[in-house]
Amino acid sequence: MKAYRGFESHPIRQSNLLLEEFYSRPITPSELGPVHVGWSRRGFDTRCGDAARLLARSTQRLREGDIILLHDGGAARDARGEPVCLAVLEALLPMLAARGLACIRLERDALPRAPARQQPR
Repeated sequence: MKAYRGFESHPIRQSNLLLEEFYSRPITPSELGPVHVGWSRRGFDTRCGDAARLLARSTQRLREGDIILLHDGGAARDARGEPVCLAVLEALLPMLAARGLACIRLERDALPRAPARQQPR
């Protein structure tokens, strides 16, 4: 214990006893709910109206675990005015099945997570 001049009867010392009362570690985004997920295949369906070209871009060197980005809003339109992503999906789903691949939901429990941090003691 280190005493300071003039405070001999009331020594000042460093203590972590109140730390837990006044400090809590920051909450990370993964603890709040949303999880960031990136994609590995992007066909630029918001810019290109050619479904065949988008499909080729999205499936080139496609492998298990890849995430293909298609927009359900704001997609480019084909010559008939339809969202190009619809034509891409119509061709993509059978192609995936033929390759032994499938579309799955990104369930929260299946996503990788950072290890939980411990509270300071």
